[in-house]
Amino acid sequence: MRKLLSATLVALCAVSCVWNTPLYNDTTMADVIDATTLKTDAGITYKVVDQLCDGTLEAGKRVLAACNVMKKKTETEYDVELVTFLVPLKKETVKSSSVTDPLGDDPVFVNSLWISGGYLNMRFTVQELEEGKVHTMNLEWLDTQPADTLRFVMHHDDGIDGIHIPSDEDRDVMYGSAYATFPIKALVPAGVKEMPVKINWNWEKEYCVKDGLKIVLE
Repeated sequence: MRKLLSATLVALCAVSCVWNTPLYNDTTMADVIDATTLKTDAGITYKVVDQLCDGTLEAGKRVLAACNVMKKKTETEYDVELVTFLVPLKKETVKSSSVTDPLGDDPVFVNSLWISGGYLNMRFTVQELEEGKVHTMNLEWLDTQPADTLRFVMHHDDGIDGIHIPSDEDRDVMYGSAYATFPIKALVPAGVKEMPVKINWNWEKEYCVKDGLKIVLE
């Protein structure tokens, strides 16, 4: 994970040079049904009729995909050109009540957050302090906190013993960004249709918090 996909989304905003004009362009999280079928978090089926990038879609994976939407087949199915895609880190949340070993408190910055398809999705940035070290990310669910809100803490372990916060004089620290997606739908209590979501993380010497998010169930 050291490379952290830092350049993988450069092409996400590119529009392919094609003779047929797309209906629109879409960048979306989606589940891979098979090598030519995506089910977006909005419940739309995208049939990939042309692929403009390298790589193979693998059934069961979750992807962040950029598509040229070419043809409407039904209200919920479209033909698309797949411009590019990446496979984000996908992990289950870790319950606070079951944590036995430290999850890591090295700096991590959550650049963006959104909820779709029952997942908490994010783009995050970490420091690359030592070549060859494996970075581990975990989303802790504070399940012992009041049940009126889903509360989380984003954790990062950079693979080096101790917590590493570069000094103000350190000019050699490299940074890398990646995407992650965590299923949270099952954490909503039975019978509840929507819940606020709050997430905390530590970045260098700052304690960060993001609230105002909400998961809404159909």
